[in-house]
Amino acid sequence: MSTQQKNFNFSEFVNETIGIITSPGSYFSSLGEGKGWVSSIIKIFLYVAIAELVAIIPMTFKGQFFDPGMYLMISCSLLVVAIPILFFGTLLLLIISAICGGNTNFKSNLRVIASAMIVYPLSAFMSIFYNINVYFQAILSALVTLYGLYILYLGLIKALGAKSTPAFVILAILAIFPIYSSGKTVYYKAHGLKLPHEQEAERIEERRKEVEKNLKQKELLPENYNYTPNE
Repeated sequence: MSTQQKNFNFSEFVNETIGIITSPGSYFSSLGEGKGWVSSIIKIFLYVAIAELVAIIPMTFKGQFFDPGMYLMISCSLLVVAIPILFFGTLLLLIISAICGGNTNFKSNLRVIASAMIVYPLSAFMSIFYNINVYFQAILSALVTLYGLYILYLGLIKALGAKSTPAFVILAILAIFPIYSSGKTVYYKAHGLKLPHEQEAERIEERRKEVEKNLKQKELLPENYNYTPNE
């Protein structure tokens, strides 16, 4: 796998993606220092764009595929998701690498983060099956999280030269939070409880209905007005 080419090459992007999925250890072992910033940055944006496209697949069955809002959502996500990952994700990995005695070169850490972003479209693909069962959702969510941390672990020890034991300990600690979140979701659903964000959504909806009722009473809205989410 060539690592000397500085410009982005889509064929190489596809080959690298396959390599990350099928043989991540070998991929990160061969991750050299030759490429510039552009290739890694484009890779991050591409993975985010692919994830957003995968996420709207279920919406096509609801006739929303040609809704301009879908394309606006993807464009916004490229900025809201990709840019923070580009800077803060790389910085966090750099700090972890420094703690573990690994490479602290920003470009090298950026390359690992860019490759680890394969988890983002994989997570979006898995989310298509989340509605099958709440337990199935929790298992898939936990597996995707663990796989993402495994990818970062390989990137740390094989590409950045970090020490394996401290890297494992740090990532294991980070794994507690998303796994706890998945377990919390299962617990709430199994006991017929609503998650905090669902409770908040209900409060917002109740408040909206109250405001709408008051406006109708004051004749600021027609009596036959009905709110739709697309408005």
